[in-house]
Amino acid sequence: MKDKNISHLNLCRVFLLGISSGLPLVLVLSTFGVWLVDVNVSKTTIGLFALATTPYSLKFLWSPFIDGIRLPGLHKVLGHRKSWLMLSQAGLVVTIVTLSSIDPAEHLFLSAVIVLAITFCSATQDIVIDAYRIELATDKEQGMFATFLIYGYRIGMLISGAGALFLASSMEWHIVYKIMAGIMAIIALLTLSFPETQKNKESSKTSYGE
Repeated sequence: MKDKNISHLNLCRVFLLGISSGLPLVLVLSTFGVWLVDVNVSKTTIGLFALATTPYSLKFLWSPFIDGIRLPGLHKVLGHRKSWLMLSQAGLVVTIVTLSSIDPAEHLFLSAVIVLAITFCSATQDIVIDAYRIELATDKEQGMFATFLIYGYRIGMLISGAGALFLASSMEWHIVYKIMAGIMAIIALLTLSFPETQKNKESSKTSYGE
């Protein structure tokens, strides 16, 4: 019964990580485009913002570094996967808040740079979440854990898509993006309570001679 309860709790954790993974994607892929339309940015310029999502396609290039590099200080406190997860989530919160604090119509280039930073942090988070999910689940649980990750992913997309558009109908875009950053911050705080995977616990003990 105890193992069953732990499995259910881990499913909830993976579901929450799925929300964290799906939320930034729509926020910069489509929702930000609506914001740009509202401030009268040309469609041609909006189309160029799609280039800022390139990190999602190229994340395989730096995934080996994330797997092999241990973050000084954070690794010993949080573990390998959790330290990278917290770093990427903190980066998402900071960059989304930064984007919410500027006028994209007046600072298009800066907006593009920030969107690029958001997608880089988001792609990095996706790498870590996939590794964390695989290591957290047993062989028999892999299918179920992947399903819950996708469920969470879809919910995250709805929050930053339809949810953000609904909020924007009654408030400023700057506030909407701050709310999205707040949701990411809450998830990041909850992530602090997640356990490190057993594989990385053992590697940490070997590395530090505990």
